Amino acid sequence: MKDGFETLDCRGLSAPLTMLRIRQNLCCQGEAATPLHAVVDSDCDCDSLSSWLAGVDEDVHLMKGATNTETSRTANA
Repeated sequence: MKDGFETLDCRGLSAPLTMLRIRQNLCCQGEAATPLHAVVDSDCDCDSLSSWLAGVDEDVHLMKGATNTETSRTANA
């Protein structure tokens, strides 16, 4: 966490599991929480996910990333 944030890889998880993983991470951090960068699948509905995370949304930054399958396909093209 030397950069002032923590990165959480949520690629491959469904939206409810992504929300659960983010909330669990935030609960474990306690009062001294640092901003959280959550990497999600490129087809993730970030607007819905943000609304589900109401109240903690300012501490969570959603970043869309390629899944392993998409990365492999691009590399082989």
